[in-house]
Amino acid sequence: MKKNTLENKANKFDKIIARKVKTFLSKLSEDEIYDTLSDPYSLNAPSYYTSSKNFDGKGNFPMSYIEDFVRVHKSNFSSHKSTIYVQGKAVKSLKAVSNESIVWDLIYKFGLQEASKEASQYMGRGKSHRVLVSAIIDYIHPKTVLEQLSA
Repeated sequence: MKKNTLENKANKFDKIIARKVKTFLSKLSEDEIYDTLSDPYSLNAPSYYTSSKNFDGKGNFPMSYIEDFVRVHKSNFSSHKSTIYVQGKAVKSLKAVSNESIVWDLIYKFGLQEASKEASQYMGRGKSHRVLVSAIIDYIHPKTVLEQLSA
């Protein structure tokens, strides 16, 4: 019984957060959303996502949402692809948030699983990530029938 109650509370909280994130993202243009989320390799400080200064005062991601994505990312120095750089200098580790994690979570929260299937058809992480970000943008800023026909 307690498990169901906790699960229900967690689901309710998840829906509230999804609504808050959607409200915030709807204030951003398609280009601003793309610029924020499009690079799957970016590691940003949590404050990047939670400061409205980074979004021209239009709002920000809730801290209670972003804190779930904070991880310590480690370099292994075997190549430039596996090494983390901060201001051009290699670092051993970095406490940061990955765009890729946020995008996958938004796909789940917004019920965009079809985009996940489409993205899985591509071999590169960058291309599949762009498919997911485009699906989020289309969900936040749906096209009118006329816009869909002219595309």
